[in-house]
Order: sequence, then structure tokens, then C-alpha cells
Amino acid sequence: AAFLRCETFREACYQCPFSCEKRVSDLTICDYWGVEVEHSELNASRGISGVIINTEKGKMFFEASSHELKVYLSTKKQISKHQKNLNAPSVRSSVRDEVYHLITEEGYAVWASRYLKSATRMINVLRSSMPRRIKILRKRLQRVLKG
Repeated sequence: AAFLRCETFREACYQCPFSCEKRVSDLTICDYWGVEVEHSELNASRGISGVIINTEKGKMFFEASSHELKVYLSTKKQISKHQKNLNAPSVRSSVRDEVYHLITEEGYAVWASRYLKSATRMINVLRSSMPRRIKILRKRLQRVLKG
């Protein structure tokens, strides 16, 4: 919850030069927040990723890889409407200083025990909910970009 309220970001995140409409990568892979609004026919209970094709190279890679994915067409506008960091950096929360002060003064473990029900459980849920196909796509993308 603190993350979603922008309370735990690094300072650089509030001025991120990559959080803008103009994309600098071949592909942008993101959480497709609001997919249930844009595509009510989909079951988004485990999360759905959005892929924005930014360049011809990205299009070629996606076309070569997409046969292993379930693909539903969306527009960049549909995806970015619900994923604000595709348009602008996060707004710095006034609570952020309090969060970091508590972590600095009392330690992360104290902060986590007070504000997170189970940090380990949360991480495991996030890892397990990533679709297998996205994990495969990510590994392929890493290989293509290296070679």
C-alpha cells in the first residue's frame, strides 16, 4: 500500500526522465492497471501485462514472440490512462519523509512489522502471480538485447 501511495520511492523516481509519453525503448512492458475497465471480457484477477510497441525493432521482436502469448489489442492511450508513470513521474507524497525517517531511526524491520503484514508473503505473491509467458518473454528479450 505504501508503494501504491508513492511513499517509499527513491527521490529520483519523482523526477524520472523516462516517465513521459515519449518512450525511449523498443518495447514498454508494464502492469496493465485498469484492464478490467478497457477489456471487461478478460479475467484480470492474476494481473495482465501491457506491451507498448515503440519502434520497428520492437514490432519485429513482438511479432516473432507473440505466438506464445494471448494477445488482446489495446491502444497506448488505453494502457497509459491507468498507468500514470507512462505519462509523468510519480507525485512525491508528503508522508514519504516520515516513512524514511522511521526506517532510518528504527530500522526497516521495525517499519515493516508495523506497516506490512508480511513482507515475505507479499513478495512471494507478486512473484507467483507473474504469468509464465511473461517470464519467458522477459528472458527472450534479455537475450535479444544482449546479442
